[in-house]
Amino acid sequence: GYVLLKAINPDLIQFQTILPPSVALAPVHENTAAVTGQGVPERASDAYVADVFDHFAASFDALLAQLGYQAPALCAQALQHRLNERDAPLAHGTHGQPGRVLDAGCGTGMLGLHFLERLPGSVLTATDLEPRFLTTTLANARQRGLDSDRISVGVSDISHPSRLQSPGGSVVQLSEGSFDLICVGAVVGY
Repeated sequence: GYVLLKAINPDLIQFQTILPPSVALAPVHENTAAVTGQGVPERASDAYVADVFDHFAASFDALLAQLGYQAPALCAQALQHRLNERDAPLAHGTHGQPGRVLDAGCGTGMLGLHFLERLPGSVLTATDLEPRFLTTTLANARQRGLDSDRISVGVSDISHPSRLQSPGGSVVQLSEGSFDLICVGAVVGY
C-alpha cells in the first residue's frame, strides 16, 4: 500500500493510507506516534515489530557485522567465567539429559547458536515473534554444521515467553525452571 503524508499544521502530520481493509494499520499508527510524539505506545506492537524485522531476516547478520556487533562473543565470555563444576550440567548435560538453552527473541539465532557451539551437551529452543527469523536461525545452524536435532524453534512474544507456537501450529506452554540458560539479546528494546 501507499502512505501519503499531508501537513495539517506544524504540530501534526496526518498519515492517510490507501490499503486494503485486511492490512493491519498498526505500523502506520506507530509511525504517526513517532513523528508527532502523540499517542506513543508503551512498547512497539507485535505487528509493528514483525513488519519491521520481516524485511531484515535475510540481511540482519550482515548488517550487524558491519556495525561491529559483538554481543554473542561478550555474552559467551561472561558465561565462561560462570561455568564451573556447579554449572557442568549446562556445558555437558547430566544423567543423559542435555543442558537446556532458551534464546528468547532469537532473531537470526546469533546468540543461541553461539552458545550451542560452545556447550556441546546442550539443546536450544529458539523463539521469536517473526517466523522468518526462525527459518533464518535454522539455516544459520545448518551453515555452522550444528545438528538440527539439538534445535527447536517456535513463535513467541517476549512479553509472554512461556507460550510457544511450534512451526506446525501447536501451542506449547513452557514450564518455569525448564531452562538452564536463558539468552535475551537486543530484543529487550522492542
